[in-house]
Amino acid sequence: LLRGRVNVHTVVDDLVSGFVELQESVGAQGAPSTDTLHQGYLALSGLADVIDVQVGRMELQYGNQRMVSPLDWSNFARAWDGARVQFHSGEFAVDLFGTQPVAGQGGVTGNEDFYGLYAQWNGEPVQVDLYAFKRRDLRLLIDDYTYGGLVEGSVEMFRFDLEGAIQTGDRAVVLDAQAFALAARVFADLEVIELGAAFEWASGDSNPLDGDSETFIPLFNFAHAYQGYADIVVWQNLQDVILM
Repeated sequence: LLRGRVNVHTVVDDLVSGFVELQESVGAQGAPSTDTLHQGYLALSGLADVIDVQVGRMELQYGNQRMVSPLDWSNFARAWDGARVQFHSGEFAVDLFGTQPVAGQGGVTGNEDFYGLYAQWNGEPVQVDLYAFKRRDLRLLIDDYTYGGLVEGSVEMFRFDLEGAIQTGDRAVVLDAQAFALAARVFADLEVIELGAAFEWASGDSNPLDGDSETFIPLFNFAHAYQGYADIVVWQNLQDVILM
């Protein structure tokens, strides 16, 4: 496996800048390389001192990457084509975006749409994120919404995070999505060693013939980091207790 990148960041002035990143990937020993534009966007920064805008091809990363991750461990990684507007003031930040996953970089067919609203409060000792995502995938016949939140922080020797989400919408045209997911972690810093415990749960279909789809379908998450390096299971139809 191989991934190589070269990028150019051009700053016109305090308001206008641009970023271009080329990527070459090899998927297996002896396989031909894939050359692609990984990122390429125009950015406007500090409009009215509180608004940033990106238009073009970009990476998306939110929270602890359980929902949306550029999957940076991959030799292909993920990228999205579209636009993002970011509002920020003090401890508060809100992102609004409309994108399409890039085929071969997180996208499969190019017939996918991904929209989102992500709000963040960077407080102490906790940080709170709230989000709403819309996914439309014509290949998988998915047109659903994911609503959720993330709380993370640290107190004394402990740090923790808790995230939960629900999914509603349409699946396979005739099914109504009613799915849920939850993840929690706590770590104790004992100076010479750090110990942690976690619990992950995600719903699955109890009766797929009742007209509902109760299976939680992850978005663009970092499964490799949370569900194991072997990539055997995903955050779906899952109950998992973890010791670290």
